[in-house]
Amino acid sequence: MKSNKCICVTLLLCCVIALMPSCSTSVLVHQWADASYTGPSLTSILIVAVRKDPVKRRVWEDAFAGELAKHGVNAVQSYRLFSGALPDSGQIVDAVAKSGFDGIIITRRLPKAITTQYVNGYVSQEIETKYSERKQRFFTYYRDVEHPGYVDTQNIANRSIDVWTADSSSRMIWSAVSETPEPATPEAVHQDVVTLVTDDLARRGIIPNAQSR
Repeated sequence: MKSNKCICVTLLLCCVIALMPSCSTSVLVHQWADASYTGPSLTSILIVAVRKDPVKRRVWEDAFAGELAKHGVNAVQSYRLFSGALPDSGQIVDAVAKSGFDGIIITRRLPKAITTQYVNGYVSQEIETKYSERKQRFFTYYRDVEHPGYVDTQNIANRSIDVWTADSSSRMIWSAVSETPEPATPEAVHQDVVTLVTDDLARRGIIPNAQSR
């Protein structure tokens, strides 16, 4: 009897968790790094978030700048140099030459994707209590309840992140696409994606490792 109760409670908790709003669980896909790049680590980086919305542009650039600062990187948001419209490639080149950046991070939103998957059904045991008029007492028993499978459709927010060197060679040395299931709060997405990116850059030596500072 106790075993059946445990099964029932466990399945109930699984159902509750499944019905809760999704939190941000971003992942990096289509990841690439230039194996020929051996350093030095980038320590002065210009952050460019390609967003027409000035607020969203600032939020993304602030998120990257804040996380990179933990690694000892002097990260400057492009909106601090170009408070109006987004800078074009010529303006970025001029800013790099003037401020002496050794790297550039460019992030932009990609079209959303839709994923569809089949969620298998399951059977749970539920408690039911009935009153017997003949015996004048309550009886408690377990019955099987079948939960049918269903098709789950989810929107996926995609974002590309590219890292370039800003020296005379000016080449891309790292690139990835982040995928985040929706719904997710913007704050959670920013932190999720930025942390994933900076952790991988540090692991590869593209930026300093925060723990080694």
